[in-house]
Amino acid sequence: MLPCRGLLEGGGTSQCRRRSENGCCAGTEPAPRGCRRLGDFHISGTQTTDTVSGVRNRPAARSGSGVKTRFSALVLAAGLLVSIPAAGAGSVEAQPKIAISGFGEYQTRKTGKSFSAPKEISGKVDFVSDVRLVKRTTLILGQLGRAFGVEIDLIGFGEAPVRLTIRTVHPPITNPGTGKTTRISEYHRDVEERRNVYFGHRFTHIWGLAEGEWIEQFIYRGRLLAQKRFRVVIPMN
Repeated sequence: MLPCRGLLEGGGTSQCRRRSENGCCAGTEPAPRGCRRLGDFHISGTQTTDTVSGVRNRPAARSGSGVKTRFSALVLAAGLLVSIPAAGAGSVEAQPKIAISGFGEYQTRKTGKSFSAPKEISGKVDFVSDVRLVKRTTLILGQLGRAFGVEIDLIGFGEAPVRLTIRTVHPPITNPGTGKTTRISEYHRDVEERRNVYFGHRFTHIWGLAEGEWIEQFIYRGRLLAQKRFRVVIPMN
């Protein structure tokens, strides 16, 4: 028997009765009438003009064992092509994010240290310690000495200090010492901690008691990563 030179797809069993078990012509004669060739290739798979996209589809019922083997190989190869990008996607470094771990009314203690912050309404930011959550709430009574704020977790930032912009959007506040009125206060801080980092406010001046919505925002490289809204109300008495 000569080597196969083409697969045949028959129009009927009477016209293609000379096909061998491997789906090829058994003799040297041309293909019987009613049969058409589906692309020359050797069953051994050493060469093919088939396209992986499946433009040349062959019915599975008429394919020989060699074709089934080759089809399985193509499916396996396709599976590898799909799985490789999936594995690579898992290795992409996650984007840094900030999670709010606590918020509400707090008790804190001033350390006596502070730094200049020209865009803050008071012109400076005080460091505090012994931070303790008193009440988890977003409704804050505007009273002198009362402190409120947010604790955050920094996730996926690595080990180096992280430069954050701490921005507070609040009702209009006028500093009588400077005559400046602002609705946005902000400052920058290099944060080394990663868990339960506190940022907040303490009402220390009458002129700082501004009723309305206060929004604490945490910005990294120009991107807003987290924020928390509070409502400050001034008691009647």
